Amino acid sequence: MLLRIAGGDLNAVVGLVGFAAGIYAGIFFLNRGYSLKRTYKMTAAEGSIMSVIAVVLLVLLVAAPAFIHFTKAGGGPGAKHAAVAVSLIVAVAVGYLTQRTRFCMIAGIRDFILFKVKCCGALWLLLRQLLPAMLC
Repeated sequence: MLLRIAGGDLNAVVGLVGFAAGIYAGIFFLNRGYSLKRTYKMTAAEGSIMSVIAVVLLVLLVAAPAFIHFTKAGGGPGAKHAAVAVSLIVAVAVGYLTQRTRFCMIAGIRDFILFKVKCCGALWLLLRQLLPAMLC
């Protein structure tokens, strides 16, 4: 979402507002005693469902079957995209970095709401990161 905003897609701002509203709703219910109870062990099959779906979608993207229609080159903004290999390499690199640095937008927004961080300082930090990218 932040990468889309940084790329100039202001529609992602609506997504960011919805994301923060969802976190606020979760905090609202947690403060009123809602609990998810205890955790349960999952089998390996249950844990691998999303990975299998991702691999199937990747195979469909690369195979480009007839029922998936791609926009022709030069056919508008929907036709502009990065090469699949480049996209995968960048996604793996960004994913690796965010995992290693324990980057978590949910916890950051949650802490901002729960601990009533000084709005001016936090807002300035956010704007300082986003404004240059949005102005380009």
